[in-house]
Amino acid sequence: MPPFPSGKGGNGGKGKLFKMRLPCSYAKGGLTYQDILIYCFVMDYMAPIKALADETRLRLFAVLARHELNVNELTDLFSMGQSRISRHLRILSDAGLLELRRQGQWSFYKREKIDSQVNEMAEKVIALVAGWPKLRDDLDRASALISARNLESKRFFADIAVKRWEAMKADLDGGADLDGYIIDWLEENGTVVDVGCGMGDLILRLKDHCRYVIGVDHAPTMLEQVRNRLHENQVGIDLRIGDAAHLPLGDGEADALILNMVLHHLPQPDRVFRELGRVTRQGGQLLVAELDAHGLDSVARRYGDVWMGFSEPDLRDWLTQGGWELNRCRSVAIGLGMSSHIISAKKISK
Repeated sequence: MPPFPSGKGGNGGKGKLFKMRLPCSYAKGGLTYQDILIYCFVMDYMAPIKALADETRLRLFAVLARHELNVNELTDLFSMGQSRISRHLRILSDAGLLELRRQGQWSFYKREKIDSQVNEMAEKVIALVAGWPKLRDDLDRASALISARNLESKRFFADIAVKRWEAMKADLDGGADLDGYIIDWLEENGTVVDVGCGMGDLILRLKDHCRYVIGVDHAPTMLEQVRNRLHENQVGIDLRIGDAAHLPLGDGEADALILNMVLHHLPQPDRVFRELGRVTRQGGQLLVAELDAHGLDSVARRYGDVWMGFSEPDLRDWLTQGGWELNRCRSVAIGLGMSSHIISAKKISK
């Protein structure tokens, strides 16, 4: 019989090392190999099970399974001090249940989804506590926090629509023609949707390349500015109020969608890719221009950003989870010492 294994908890090696001790009968051959395998299985789940045995950690995990929140938001949500919240978050992270993502000075937590077996167990735990009144209250307050993020972004863009748009765009682009990259990479000339169209800079160029252009923005003042810029030349252009999470389009209506510097303004950017897929025909194209991850807090505050950009692996994961296949990607230097991802993807699943 091979020696009894010792290993880390069911968290891909992220947690503490568990030294597994067998009863002395093992040394005398008192346990079967099946007993050993069962013991291994139980110990592999020990870290996440122990982490979720505390009421506060169970509530934290259930909320973070649905929303990505930072430490300050969690302290407000649970009315607890930062040190106490941080201790619970550390225990959940060590058990392989949470993933930490740093954005400048902010630490954001969400559910870790790497270990499939731990995920399966976590899903069952969440289902068991779904009707818990305390948890329902927690989730309601968390949804309010996400809505507040979105409202702040809308207020920012409503304010700059007629004031600082051109100057801000020039600073951010730094001479790079991101709109030009998007048009060069566009493979479709049917119905093309510019999600988060802003003042319509890209729409003015797309109308010469596509049969039909739809511009979507959540700020009515922005859409009004686009109409003013188009004047009488609005044939083949449709402007609609909406946002990336709830697009005002029918299923499969678009041949191609464009998100040009939009994701870092969204409260939950990882969740929009399925909605983008819903409104795109099978085999349709998605073009994304998006900030690379950076730590410039001052830039984020100045431009009303919710997020300080994203890494390429994050964007790849979100595309895959949303039913998209990435087929082209490059990095472009832009203004303020930053860079932008340019991505083209194809819709491969419903």
